[in-house]
Amino acid sequence: MCSVPFNLLAITLAIGTPNSEIDPNIFLALGLAILAIMAIGFAVLLGRSERRGTRSLAYLDAETSACLLSIAESAHLIVARINAEGGFAWVTPNIESILGVPAADLVSGRRSFHEFVHPDDRPSLLAALRHRRQGRGDRLEFQYRLRAPDGSWRWFHERQGPVPGAGIPPQLWEIVAVDLTDRRRADEQQRQALALQQLSTRLLESFLQTEDLDATIGGAIGMLGSEFGATRASYFLLDAQAEQVKLVSEWTTDGSPSAAYRRSTVPMESARWWAGALAGGGPLVLTRDDETTRRPEFLARMKPEVQSLVALPIMAGGTLRGALLFEDLNDARRWRPDEIATMQTLAFAVARGLEQRDSVEAGNRFAALQRQLERTELVAQLTGGIAHDFNNILFAITSHVQLLRQRTGDGEVLSTLADIDRVANGARGIVSGLIHAHRGEIEQPEPRPLFHEVDAAVRLASRLLPRGVVLETDIGAAQNCIVRSTAQGIRQLVLNLVVNARDAVGPRGTVRLSCGVETGSDLGPAAVLIVEDNGPGVPEALRKQVTQAFFTTKGDAGTGLGLAICMRVAQEAGGRLRLDSSPALGGLRVSVWFPLQADEPRLVEDAPLDINADERLADVNRILVVEDDSAIRDVLVAAFESLDIDVVARGDAEEVESILTQGPFSIDLLIMDIDLPGISGIECLERLRSLGIRIPCLFVTGGVQAPTANLAPCRVLRKPFPLDTLVGACRAVLNEAAAKVAE
Repeated sequence: MCSVPFNLLAITLAIGTPNSEIDPNIFLALGLAILAIMAIGFAVLLGRSERRGTRSLAYLDAETSACLLSIAESAHLIVARINAEGGFAWVTPNIESILGVPAADLVSGRRSFHEFVHPDDRPSLLAALRHRRQGRGDRLEFQYRLRAPDGSWRWFHERQGPVPGAGIPPQLWEIVAVDLTDRRRADEQQRQALALQQLSTRLLESFLQTEDLDATIGGAIGMLGSEFGATRASYFLLDAQAEQVKLVSEWTTDGSPSAAYRRSTVPMESARWWAGALAGGGPLVLTRDDETTRRPEFLARMKPEVQSLVALPIMAGGTLRGALLFEDLNDARRWRPDEIATMQTLAFAVARGLEQRDSVEAGNRFAALQRQLERTELVAQLTGGIAHDFNNILFAITSHVQLLRQRTGDGEVLSTLADIDRVANGARGIVSGLIHAHRGEIEQPEPRPLFHEVDAAVRLASRLLPRGVVLETDIGAAQNCIVRSTAQGIRQLVLNLVVNARDAVGPRGTVRLSCGVETGSDLGPAAVLIVEDNGPGVPEALRKQVTQAFFTTKGDAGTGLGLAICMRVAQEAGGRLRLDSSPALGGLRVSVWFPLQADEPRLVEDAPLDINADERLADVNRILVVEDDSAIRDVLVAAFESLDIDVVARGDAEEVESILTQGPFSIDLLIMDIDLPGISGIECLERLRSLGIRIPCLFVTGGVQAPTANLAPCRVLRKPFPLDTLVGACRAVLNEAAAKVAE
C-alpha cells in the first residue's frame, strides 16, 4: 500500500545527500512535499480509524502501521500526534533513538519534549503552542535543535497541522519533523569554504602592492586569528647567521603583548628545536590532549597556557626563513583542515613576499655596488694621474738630493739630505702601492718587516683624519717582527681599520694603533696589531656579520668591504682577526694576529737591477731626452752631462722622428716619458718601429702604462729612482739592443 511513496521518499533523501552535485534545496523541497502528501495519507488512514472508534496507532491495520514505522526509521524523522497543549497522543517508537527516551515516557507525560529542545529554540515551540491554543487551524513550519543521547545537537524541520475531523477548534495536531543536521552541516561547510576562499583572496591581494611587508603580515595574522577564534597569532623570522629568532609581529584577542613579544627574541635552544620540527616544510599541529603532545619533548615546547597550536613554516628560496604560529589558550581544539589550508596560503604569501623583498634588496645592493665600482674606477683613473705627477715630483727631489751629495762634503748638509731622501723613499713606497692597486697586480705574500709597512700606512692614514681626531701610535714593538704577507695587504688593512675608527668617533675622538708580540698564542709567536677607538663600538650580536662582505652599519655611506678585506688579509697571512670592546677607550677594538717568520725580508721597491750600476756609459755619445716636465728634464740633462754625454732635450715627441732621421748628429739612446702632450711616448715609439728605426729606448715614467713587447729594444724605469739606477737601466737596454744586432 505504501511501497511506492516510500521508495520515492527513499530515493529523494538519497540523492539529496550532501555529496550530490545537484542543488540540494530542490530535493529538500521535494522530500518535504512528499512527506506532506504522506502525512495527508496517514491522516486519512487515521481518520478512517477514528471513525471506526479507534484512537491509537495500535488500532491501525498491520500494513499501515508497519509502513509508517519503516518510513520514520529509515528517514530519521519524527511522526507524532499532539493535543492543543503539546502533550503527545502517540509518537513513532524511533523517538528513542533520537532523544534517548522511550516513546511511552513522552506519551505518559513522564518526560517533557521541551527539555530536549535547545534553549535558544524553545521560543519557536512556545509560539506554536499559543497558535494551537488560539484554535487556529492553519499549518505551521519551523526549525529547532534537539539534544541527542551523545550530547550533540541535531537540527529538525517540523510541520504541524490539525488532524481532519479533530473538531473545531482542532483538538489533535499531527507533526512530521525531518532531521536536517547533515544538510545544515553541508550548507555550513559550503558557507565556510566560500568564506575562506574569499579570505584567501583578500590575503593574497594585500601582498600584491604592499610597501611595508611586516605591517601587512601583522594585519594578515590578526585577520586569520580573529576569523578562526585563535587567542594569539605570531610571525617569527629566523636569522641563521645571527643564530636568533626574532618575533616580528603578534596579535592577541585582548591586544596585550606577550612576554616573548616584549623580549622580541626566542631563546636559541628553543628556536633550534622549532627549526628542526619545521624543516620538513609542512604544518605542525599540537593539541595538549592529543597523544603526540603527551611526549615530554612536545610538552616542553608548548607554553603552559597554550592548549593547542598550529605552526606553519615559511620556506623562501628553499630555506626555512621563519614561521607563523596560531595558538588557542582556552580550548584543546581540533583545527579544521580548511583553516590550516588558509594558514598555509598566508605562509606561502609571506614566503613570496620575503623572496621579493630579498630580490629588491639584492638589486639595491647591486646598484650601490655598481655606483661604488664606478666611483672606484674614477678614483683609479685619478690615482694613475696623481701617481704620475707625484712620482715626477719625488724624482726631481731625490735626483737633486743625489746631485747635491756629489757636490758637498759638509756632514750637516749630508745628514739633512739623508733625511729628505728617507722621507721621499717612504712616499715612493706609498705611490708604488697605489700603482700596483691601479694595475690590478696580485702581489705574492713573502716575508717582510711589519714595522716598515705599518709605518708607511700610518703616515698616509694620518692625512685622512680630521683635525679633531687624535691618532696615537705605539708600533715600536714591531721593529724586529717579520711576517709573511703583502705590502699592499698590510697597508690596506691598517688604512681600513684607521678609517673605520675615524668614521666611528666622528669629528672629535681618539684612535689608537699599537703593536705587540705574543709568544703563547695558538699561532705560536705572533705579532699583534691593535686599532681601538672611543666611538660607540659594535654590538656583540653584529660582530660576526660586520666582517662579511657587503654587510655595513653605515647605510649608503658604506660598502661593507672594509673589515671583509681586513679579515682576508689576516687569513692569507696565516693569522686571525677579532673584534672586542676596548677596555681603555670604551669603543671598538680590532686585534689582528700575524705569525712571526724567521725568513729575511726583501723590500721589492729597493731591489737593485741585475746589472752593474757603476758601469760608465763610455760608448754613448749623445742621448735624446723627451720629457714634458721641465724640472725632470733638467735633472736628466744634468745627470747625463755629469757623465760627459751630450744631451738633446725636448718637451714633446713632435720632433723625435725628424731628429732621428734628419738631424745633423746621431742619437745613441732615446730616453722618453710615456705621458706626453699630443703624441704619447708609446705612440711615438710605435711610429719609429713602423719606419724601421730600432733605436734603444728607455721609458722613464711616473704613470702606470707599459709598452708592448714588439717595441723592443726598450725598457721601463718607474719614477722616482736613484740616478745610479738610471745608468744601470740605460746599460741594460743598450745591451738588449746589442744582443738583437748579434742575432
